[in-house]
Amino acid sequence: MSRQRNILPQVVERIRQDAPECAIALAGSVRYGYERPDSDIDLLVAVPDFRATEFAGAKLSHETNEARVANFFVGDKRVEIVYFDFAYFDQVQQTPWRSYTLCQAEILHDPEGRFTHCQHALREWFQAHPRITNLWDQQLQMCRQYALTGRPPDRKTVLAFPRWEDFAQHVDALVQEETARHDTDPEDAPCGPSTQGGGITHMQHP
Repeated sequence: MSRQRNILPQVVERIRQDAPECAIALAGSVRYGYERPDSDIDLLVAVPDFRATEFAGAKLSHETNEARVANFFVGDKRVEIVYFDFAYFDQVQQTPWRSYTLCQAEILHDPEGRFTHCQHALREWFQAHPRITNLWDQQLQMCRQYALTGRPPDRKTVLAFPRWEDFAQHVDALVQEETARHDTDPEDAPCGPSTQGGGITHMQHP
């Protein structure tokens, strides 16, 4: 077990001290088991009001309309947290195709079941849309290979979407294509919840 994994209970307890009602999930390389000794610990943290929440010793990196990103150290390990309002769980479900990372995150602390409920809905959507799921899996696999080796699985291959926003826009276009096909031919429609809704920012790398 890596050093990052070993200190997760300590990290979770530190976050809970400043946000007792929070829900916490693990993402990034530590979640998938390809962390290096110098890898960060990437966490998704849901709180009642992210703008009213501060974490002792944490340095704010940036803020959007939906979340803040901050980091702090536990020993020599850097922890990066993306923290957002509980209401974000409902917003995410309006554009589930952009939320595969949240869907696959490892829940560490979820006393009210908020992460669990959101993940259940997202997983139902992705199970009903294998084309989108496969696209996400391919992109994440390429990213992981880059993280491990500095090069893609096939040296002749490069990332089709090196910027996350480019990839998100491509997924948006595929969902719109499926929705249009559904509108013209209901028998060819993908199963699952409606894909109507606005876009959200992909805030966490794989």
